[in-house]
Amino acid sequence: MLTQMFDSQLLAVVFLHDYRIMAAVYFVVCFMVGLGGLDRRVGFWGHFLLALIMTPIVGVVVLCTSEPKPKAIRRKE
Repeated sequence: MLTQMFDSQLLAVVFLHDYRIMAAVYFVVCFMVGLGGLDRRVGFWGHFLLALIMTPIVGVVVLCTSEPKPKAIRRKE
């Protein structure tokens, strides 16, 4: 009985840790999609929030199909 209770607590800790890692990876991928949108018309925040709300895959599809910013608005490199 004691080992069964310990195993269930350990299992709960492992799953909680895995969800934190998955959430961190999700946010990093969304951030990378946002960085890809820096020189796009919607910009970093638009692409980041779209990837965060929808999925990063949808964010990448929108990123690939979005128009670049006009040359006058682009940031200096």
